[in-house]
Amino acid sequence: MYNRVPNYDPSMLNKLIQNRRAFEYWFHAAAYLPMRDYRFALPRMNAYSGKELRAHGNKKVLAQVRKRIDSEGPLMAREFDGNGHPSSGWWNWKPAKRALEQLFMAGELMVSERVGFQKRFDLRERVLPDDIDTSMPSAEEEAAHLLDVHLRSHALVSLKTITHLRRSKPLREAVKNLVDARLAGGDLTEVKIEGGETFVTEADLPDSRQPAAPKRVQLLSPFDNSTIHRHRLESLWQFDYLFECYVPKAKRVYGYFSLPVLYADEFIGMVDLKADRSKRGGVLNIVARHINPPTTPGQNKPNTAAIESALTQALNDFARFNGCARVGTQ
Repeated sequence: MYNRVPNYDPSMLNKLIQNRRAFEYWFHAAAYLPMRDYRFALPRMNAYSGKELRAHGNKKVLAQVRKRIDSEGPLMAREFDGNGHPSSGWWNWKPAKRALEQLFMAGELMVSERVGFQKRFDLRERVLPDDIDTSMPSAEEEAAHLLDVHLRSHALVSLKTITHLRRSKPLREAVKNLVDARLAGGDLTEVKIEGGETFVTEADLPDSRQPAAPKRVQLLSPFDNSTIHRHRLESLWQFDYLFECYVPKAKRVYGYFSLPVLYADEFIGMVDLKADRSKRGGVLNIVARHINPPTTPGQNKPNTAAIESALTQALNDFARFNGCARVGTQ
């Protein structure tokens, strides 16, 4: 959001939640979604409330958590005691927190707001606006929604990206049928890129004139639309990116939380950054940097001085956004 919304402030997302214009749920990962799209989260909620909740939910704890929120109003995980099971790490959740997340995935609870990183949960009927469509979408309706969202968000899409983590066979078939129908009708067109992979896009896009990308650096999230599908990223930009926070420390090459670096319309490397707010004013430390300006056949060598200047500006801006007065090294 920092890269895509001018003057973005993190409090904006919480305001959208509080004003019931957006809701938190799962898309291809944990996400903020427009409230108008709520019905398209129902298939996942229903699937979870059936098989998953029965398989993994402690009925007694689930009932206790529901009852407390019903009677006391919105609550955070920290407002439940550990029931004799103290947490000893990020994944060692106490039973009440696990129940909150399970009820959230099943759609019985919604996030009414956040306090820092902490979610405050409430009953769905007290959060969901009365005018929101809650009818279950058909496979064909869900397919149309997925295709339109991906075209708007990614421009170039494939069946693999559209159905990412969507395992429903009827849905996957509906997406393929819809793509084929729009190709046949002329609404979509195929784009074959060097290397042989084929994407589809809206028919008028390849011939449209796009403005040149500004010569600036952007530090992207590992979950940005342009980077989230790693095979797409490599196919279109020849940029092989691995998010290494899940990689054992001894095997990391680029760093725990390396961010992809985009210069104009080329990916030029990664920087691993860590904020140290124990220092006066806060310092955004560069833990590691791997910058390799691209060389395009037939073009002049990249202006490394211009790239370094743009990178310095981007780091300074990113430091301020993260509440740090300066950039340092670690």
